[in-house]
Amino acid sequence: MQMEPQMQLINLEWFESVIKDSKKCIIGVSGGIDSMVLLHWLAQNKHNLPDIFEVMHIDHNIQVNSADWAIMVEQTCANLGLKCTVQKVRSEEHTSE
Repeated sequence: MQMEPQMQLINLEWFESVIKDSKKCIIGVSGGIDSMVLLHWLAQNKHNLPDIFEVMHIDHNIQVNSADWAIMVEQTCANLGLKCTVQKVRSEEHTSE
């Protein structure tokens, strides 16, 4: 997916200024459209950014298809060459169900 120059999602210089002193930057990706667009932007620009990024997806096991979302995020990251961690959690509120 190639973005036209006028379609730049985030100003690269601004983003670099935000992360300039960071040793690690974890990007939370839910699998929704907003975070997937951010993920693709990061992959497109990773050659211009320091190698400090990791993607994390939290599977709260609240939605019936939450495991599918986790797999989709993992597969997308693998296809884009980004490190991804999926953490499965179960909230106390949903343990009695």
